Amino acid sequence: PPNGSMVKEGEVIVEIDGQNVKDHLDDVEAQVNQGELDMRRVRAQQQSRREAMEQQVREAKAQWERAQQDMKALAVKSEIQREQLKLALEEAELKYKEVQSQLLLLDDRQAAEWRIAELGQESQVRHRNRHRHDLERFTIHAPRTGQVVLRSLNRNGEQTQIRLGDEVAA
Repeated sequence: PPNGSMVKEGEVIVEIDGQNVKDHLDDVEAQVNQGELDMRRVRAQQQSRREAMEQQVREAKAQWERAQQDMKALAVKSEIQREQLKLALEEAELKYKEVQSQLLLLDDRQAAEWRIAELGQESQVRHRNRHRHDLERFTIHAPRTGQVVLRSLNRNGEQTQIRLGDEVAA
């Protein structure tokens, strides 16, 4: 409204051009949406890796159990066959324990990977929310019913009007 106009409380008195912020906000919104998709993809990949690792554990356990069963026939085997069976049993047990420990490490690794994804997404959401809040502040409403008075500023000893880059308050 022009200088001297009457305004009612809550009426818009100043709107700052926020097109650049709106454009950036659109980009950030797209990043937030992409982040949500990325988090779903990470979760699906983690589940797939976990299932594959669990399958390896089951296979290693079955191999170890077969080696234990083979050891029951040790008495009818030759000396070389007995040593081979003992080595096969030892190797199967070690492989089973190794795969089990890898599964525990996988849990820790995936938890860390998920937390990193969450933190990145939270950061993007905060970034988006900051810009939304900024855009709300680009519209200034009359704090009360009254008359608009355009105030001059004293800039370096000279009376001047508000211009680009000046801070204003309602």
